[in-house]
Amino acid sequence: MLFVPYPLAVVYDRTYVESPTDARFWMAGLGVALILAAAVWLVRRSAVGRRALALLIIFLLPVLNLKAFRPEESLLHDRYLYLPSIGFSLLIGMGVVWVADRWRDRLKPVILAAGIVFCVVLFGLTVSQNRTWQNETAMAGHALELFPHWPFLHNYLGAQHSVAGRWSEAELEYLEAIKYRPNYFDAYSNLGDARREQGRLVEAERAYLKSIEDGAPYADTRYNLGVVYTGMNRLSEAEQSLLRALEIQPNHVKARYNLGWVYGRQNRDADAEQAYVKTLEYEPSYPEPRINLAVILTRQGRLKDAIGHLLEAQRYAPDNLVMLFALGDAYRQSGRYNEAIAAFNQLQARQPQHPLVYTGLGLSYEALGDKEKARSNFRRAIEVAPQEQWTNTAREHLAKLGE
Repeated sequence: MLFVPYPLAVVYDRTYVESPTDARFWMAGLGVALILAAAVWLVRRSAVGRRALALLIIFLLPVLNLKAFRPEESLLHDRYLYLPSIGFSLLIGMGVVWVADRWRDRLKPVILAAGIVFCVVLFGLTVSQNRTWQNETAMAGHALELFPHWPFLHNYLGAQHSVAGRWSEAELEYLEAIKYRPNYFDAYSNLGDARREQGRLVEAERAYLKSIEDGAPYADTRYNLGVVYTGMNRLSEAEQSLLRALEIQPNHVKARYNLGWVYGRQNRDADAEQAYVKTLEYEPSYPEPRINLAVILTRQGRLKDAIGHLLEAQRYAPDNLVMLFALGDAYRQSGRYNEAIAAFNQLQARQPQHPLVYTGLGLSYEALGDKEKARSNFRRAIEVAPQEQWTNTAREHLAKLGE
């Protein structure tokens, strides 16, 4: 790549010699040794040349730690040569000067012409290569033009489509990756994400299970499978997937939060509370588990603790609709009716068609003795959410108020 920098790509599809018994290992090793020996001999009398060669070698050493790389991605990247190219360019420049000094008179026109052509060619290659660096998708697409059958690149391009929300395009790239590598668990896991985002839960489940079968070690794969099971209302399977995700990554806050949500759906309040508390230990600013925890505490009559959690959640998500209703309801049940009305009014201003807010307002005004406002809100609750179960409470209290 130093001597002939073409074609260039963001990554390279190359196979690697994996054993010293391979003849190519010794052939390549001999070639490198000869080049190095020749370079050392050529710079033996030049302090600048020795320093340039040292720069070239020293800056290459860190990227020769092959254990730090994933072979399925690439061990080769252009950027690894940015610093070594300083020493290399100095050596090339010294070579050009050496040739020019000895054959200046006879070869001056040739050297000048060759230099111009060389610079023009490199400039053109630079301009062409820079076009591929417009964005991640352009880089991956360019690399695919050079290496169209490389699974990693199809998976990489699919990930870029996923980031942009182009789920159909992403799915096609993941399927291409799988075509060239049938047990590619990264691509299967990503394929599951694309199908889940499109609402195709059964197909997403199959993709995640295949990824796990092929050896996917990721907590996210288990977590996303749990999300799929939750969406399919298969709560026991969702629980097991989320627990497995937490075994792999105990600080996976979304998995722990979703586990609490699953427990809540199963009416396992104690388990749900424990899951939410643990989630908040890892991420105190996460509003949703704090709100859900407060709802459980309110249901259990632990209103002071519930209000404390809701006020904390309000710091991070002041416009969260669930938080505003839960706060208003906790205030109402605590007998703090004016504060309940303030929270409910804040909710009503953000969502005038909220199915629960008018019943909450009606009960709060009724408790304060303002029957007219109570009637008005109960009527509004019946108008906005006639099928909502809590609206029956509005009907009952409206009847008690003489209407």
